[in-house]
Amino acid sequence: MTAILFTLLCIIWSSTWMAIKIGLNYFPPIMFAGIRFVIATLFLYALLKLQKRLLCLNWDKIFPAVVFGSLNGIAYGLIFWGEQYIPSSMASILNSVLPFFSAIFAYFLVGEPLNPPKIAGLLIGFSGILLIFSENIGQFSFENLAAKLAMIAASAVYAFAGAHTKRYKVDLHPLQVVTVQMASSAIVLLLVGLPLEYNAVMTFSLTGIITLLYLGIFGSAIAFLLYYNLILRMEVSKLAYTNFITPPVAIMMGSVFLNETVNTKALGGLVVIFLGLFIINYRNLVSYKPKKRIQSSV
Repeated sequence: MTAILFTLLCIIWSSTWMAIKIGLNYFPPIMFAGIRFVIATLFLYALLKLQKRLLCLNWDKIFPAVVFGSLNGIAYGLIFWGEQYIPSSMASILNSVLPFFSAIFAYFLVGEPLNPPKIAGLLIGFSGILLIFSENIGQFSFENLAAKLAMIAASAVYAFAGAHTKRYKVDLHPLQVVTVQMASSAIVLLLVGLPLEYNAVMTFSLTGIITLLYLGIFGSAIAFLLYYNLILRMEVSKLAYTNFITPPVAIMMGSVFLNETVNTKALGGLVVIFLGLFIINYRNLVSYKPKKRIQSSV
């Protein structure tokens, strides 16, 4: 069962990049992201009701979740905006640098050590980013460059949000926490999207609606439930394998369903990034100890 859940999570996370690219044909980016999180919030709130749990609105308790959700909204706004100008496969490749920023912010905000292997992995990983940015250097496009920078910035913002949240002890059920997070993301995105994109055309076609529902329910809410259940079933460090699986699967999906192509520099950059990730996670990846299964209450 654990292997099935892990595979399903990887497929969902990999497919969201393609779904975003498809949905951008029907919705403006910021509003698209905002509506996605509105749907996710409503779905999770319905689960809270089914489990007879209250939506906690105590500010002291939900403050970390609000901060994380707000920053998460900024990160996804950058991702949705950037994916207008680059292939979904490129977006997934650039997002794979997230663990590097996580290591940096964990050092400064939480005090997690940056040992020589981590530093070496960071340097190697960021050299992979430089290789990716060097593609098509003779055919400069401001929008293409800005989109790539937006993807990198999104990873940095999300990593900062995660490290910042680690500083707080949250005494709430995970479903309560993530509902507040999703709601906060939705509010931030809609506050930005409504004034900026009020004249933009939205096409509520069947494809557009399916994309919205998929990203909101599967890409956000169900992905969280899978992730939480996997944390209870396996070592958290083993979930680092998703960083190695999702980009190649996203590239394959973009190629098969969207006819996207990825050049050798982008693929080479991904390999270099993977090498950096492996060095950073080496001890965790090779020191696996089976974890006792804990029954989830989600």
